[in-house]
Amino acid sequence: MAELKAKEFLNITETCQLLELSRWTVWRAIKAGELVAVKVGRRTIIKRVDLDQLFEQNQPSVAKQQEALISQVPVEDCYTMGEAQKVYGISEKALFEVVIRNNIPKYKKGKHAHIPKSAIDRILNPSAARSDDKGKT
Repeated sequence: MAELKAKEFLNITETCQLLELSRWTVWRAIKAGELVAVKVGRRTIIKRVDLDQLFEQNQPSVAKQQEALISQVPVEDCYTMGEAQKVYGISEKALFEVVIRNNIPKYKKGKHAHIPKSAIDRILNPSAARSDDKGKT
């Protein structure tokens, strides 16, 4: 393993060994543009520096994304998942599917998951959401 860490260029097999990933995972990363690779003849070569940069990129954590969401939508303007179920008389599974299908942001505060009232109202009760919008203008 130490010799792999010292190499400047790695092939796919060496990259898999170094990262402890499958060949398919490495190829998917290359195809997705997450990992830079160069074809030399029939071989695929990856720069060690590019691998290191892959892990140095500032990718926002889930906690940071949730903090940003909390600052955008106050808790008072949100339903807990349980509240939304009661308000709309919908099962937990059906509500979860609506949230996923419509990319409604969901974040956890304490032991409850919260979703913005405006987003869920717009989908499950469009007439009420439209009348609220008219009153704001």
